[in-house]
Amino acid sequence: MLSRLAPALLCVSLMGACAAPTRLDRDPIRRPPPPLPPLPTMANPPPTVLPRIQASAESRSVPPASTAPSSSVPLPPSAGDATTMRQAQEALQQSYQFTGLSDSQLAQQKSAEALLVQGQSKPALQALQRLNQELRTGNKSYVVKSGDSLWVISGKSEVYGNPWLWPLIWQSNLQVLPNPDKLAAGQQLKIRPNPTIQEVVDAVTYAREKNQRSETRIGEIQESGKP
Repeated sequence: MLSRLAPALLCVSLMGACAAPTRLDRDPIRRPPPPLPPLPTMANPPPTVLPRIQASAESRSVPPASTAPSSSVPLPPSAGDATTMRQAQEALQQSYQFTGLSDSQLAQQKSAEALLVQGQSKPALQALQRLNQELRTGNKSYVVKSGDSLWVISGKSEVYGNPWLWPLIWQSNLQVLPNPDKLAAGQQLKIRPNPTIQEVVDAVTYAREKNQRSETRIGEIQESGKP
C-alpha cells in the first residue's frame, strides 16, 4: 500500500513546489530602523572646538590707550610752530626776489631751505632774516673815474654788467647826485649789489623811456661850455 502511495505523494510535493515558486526579485522584509541616539541637552552640551587666539591681551605689545604715543609718530604742530613755519616760508619767498646773490649768499639760502624741509622752522627763519637784511641793506662803493657815466658804470662787470640799470645807481646816490647828468671824477658812489626783480624791471623801463626822449648818455661827464 505504501509502495503505491509513495509516487503519488512525491508528485503532490513536486506540484506544490512548482505551484508556489519563490520570487528572487521580491524585496526582503523591511525591518524597523534602529532608534536614533538621544539629542544632547543643555546640561550635557556636545564638545565645541573654539578657534585659537593668536595672542592674549597681556602678551600684546600694543600699549594701552592711556600710554603716551611713541616718539616716532609726528605730533601735530602747535600754533606757535605753525606761525614760525609760515613766517619762515614768507622770508624764503622774499629772498627769491633779490638778484645778484653771491656764492656765499646762495649757500645760506639753500641751507635755510634744507632746514625748512626738515621741519626746523625757527633756525630757518633766523637764517633767512639775516640773509634778507644783508641783501636789503648791503652796498659797495665805486669811485668815479674820468670818462665814466652812469651808463658806463652800470655796464661794468663788477657793478651790474648791464648799462640799462643805471637808474639803480642814481636812486642810491640821490643825496650826492641830484642830477644824473653831472658826475665828477673822484666822486664816491654807493652801489647796491642785490636789487630786487621789480627794481630791475622798473630801472630798465625808466632807462628806455629816458633814452627815447634824449640822445644824451645819462650821467656822462661833460666839460663846461660843451653840449
